[in-house]
Amino acid sequence: MPSSCSCRTTPLVLTTLVASLLAACEGSPGASELRVLSPEDGSDLWGERISTEFFTPVPDAPDGILRVKANDYCWEANTIIDFDRGTGVRLSETPLLSSAQISGEDGPFDPPSACKSGLYPQRVALSSGEQLDVCGRETRDAPLVVMNVAARTERFRLPVSGVVDPWMFADRLLLTPAGQGGRIEVFSLDTGAPLWGWTPPEEFTYIQGVDSERVYAWAEVSRETYALALADGSSVWQKNLGCEWLSLVSERLVCGRSLSESSCEASD
Repeated sequence: MPSSCSCRTTPLVLTTLVASLLAACEGSPGASELRVLSPEDGSDLWGERISTEFFTPVPDAPDGILRVKANDYCWEANTIIDFDRGTGVRLSETPLLSSAQISGEDGPFDPPSACKSGLYPQRVALSSGEQLDVCGRETRDAPLVVMNVAARTERFRLPVSGVVDPWMFADRLLLTPAGQGGRIEVFSLDTGAPLWGWTPPEEFTYIQGVDSERVYAWAEVSRETYALALADGSSVWQKNLGCEWLSLVSERLVCGRSLSESSCEASD
């Protein structure tokens, strides 16, 4: 917890500094609940209370580590917390000083992108080792183009309408409407052939993670979580975990819930 909040910054003489800070800042940082779940069946593995209103799981943490960035905007409390992924033991807690603490910045693609200049690509490798670039789209009605990196030739294209989020994993390409959730369409990343589709039971349902076996979708309104088989879209498990936010990192489902809001008010 920070030693003071950032509600007011006022020049003060030394003799009144402490009293003025106490008068200017009232309230306290919020709190949130971190629950770590098994992707296999959604069962609880361990949990922790975080002393900020919100936290964000950090991808690409070192092996055996589950890392979160804890945020409390009012109190300017931004902290990196590392847990033992298996046991939940808190290993370290350090103030966030720069984005380099979270992950390294991506450099330019090597080899260079095979996509048309200006269309930001996502690079992925098939199980065969072949590298593909899933190209950005110029317009909402433009097809989604997938390029072979080595040959710099078009592998396939898919007709797409609207803005979509592409997810790539285990030789699969998943497409879902961006920003609003909706039907999931799954294609072969090798050929572009359609494999299966799934329409969620309610609106505002979003993909929150994909691994080699399952797709994880979360409903914003009901907070229901769905695990679908990546191979054919069949239901693996479905639970209402009560998550206000959900993600898949470090081979774990990370469920978050705000326990109390941050309060930081300047007195008159």
